[in-house]
Parts: sequence; C-alpha cells; structure tokens
Amino acid sequence: MPHALLSPTRAFRTCDPLQLALRWVLIASTLAALVTEDDGSAHMLAGATLGLCLILRLLWGLVGPHSASLAALWPGRDEIRLQIADLMQSEKRYDLGPSPIGAAMSLVLLATLALLVLSGAAMAMSAQTTLEPLHEALTLVFAVTLAAYMAGLLWASLHYRVNLVWAVLSGVKPLPDDLYWDNGPDLDPTAAHPRAGNPGANP
Repeated sequence: MPHALLSPTRAFRTCDPLQLALRWVLIASTLAALVTEDDGSAHMLAGATLGLCLILRLLWGLVGPHSASLAALWPGRDEIRLQIADLMQSEKRYDLGPSPIGAAMSLVLLATLALLVLSGAAMAMSAQTTLEPLHEALTLVFAVTLAAYMAGLLWASLHYRVNLVWAVLSGVKPLPDDLYWDNGPDLDPTAAHPRAGNPGANP
C-alpha cells in the first residue's frame, strides 16, 4: 500500500543554494518580462537577465551536483506513462525532484524561455519586426505551459496535502520519513518504496 503523507515526515532539500538562487532570479526576470512593454528598456533588461541565468543554469547542469543535472531531469516516456497510470488509479507517488510530468513541463518551459530570449535578442540587434510574430507565439506557448504547470502544482498540493508551490520556491520538500529511492541517495533496492520516483534532479 502506498504511504500517506502523514507524520512522521522529513524535510528533504531538493537543490543546492546556487540552483535555488538562479531559480528565484529566473522567476523574477520572467515575471518582469511578461509585464513590461516589449520594446522598453525594462523588458530588454529582463530578457538579458533571463539569458544570463539560462546560460549559468546550463553550465551548472554540466558541472554541478546531480540535483542540477538537466540530463537527469528528463524522466523518460516509461516514467511519464507510469505517472499517468498512477493518476488514473488514484495512486500516490513520491519524487524528491519534480514528478515525471512536472519535469517534462519544466524542460519545455526552459526551452521556450531560451527561444524567447534568442528571438528577442535577434529583434533588438536587427531592429526589425520580422521575428515579432514568432516571439509573440513563443510567449503564448510559454504562458499556456506555465499556467498548466501551476495548475498541476496546485492540484498535487491538494492531492498530497503538501504546499508544493512553497517546495519549489524554497527548495525543501516534506516527504515520508521512511521513504527510500532504489536509484537515489540511499542506494538500497530492497528498501525502495514502490512509489518513490525521481531521486532528485531539479530545473
């Protein structure tokens, strides 16, 4: 039987301080870019900050700890299918990092942000508007994906009775104290929980 998120629980740190700081700057810069005028200096500054953060995040994903690895963040189709099956059967699974669907959406968000920064930089340097429809379309894709991600996060918070929005912002997630991952930090397949998923990679 899957565990219920009742006591005892333990707070697991899901990312390192640099990763968390980049996440906060990414969030702040994204919000600034979304609410400022496209051709204004504030919008361009937000875009430049986003670009710098994305580069630093990519580099940290290459040289940083496992929790920062973007390659490890991709869950694979089998894990996504397993989570969908769990959701259809009202099963609970526990991930130190994001769930498989959440991880896939995080990668889509990061990729869309990168394309937005590149198209915006190209528009700023060329002073032409030919890329404006593409930039606006990418903005719409990003906004829809972000809304879906936040809706899933809120639903999961209610489903597990845990504030997962705060878990994303703080980098700390409460999980059952006796939870183990067969491919994670405990390295104990015999003690692995049947619904212990992603052992820690985070966007």
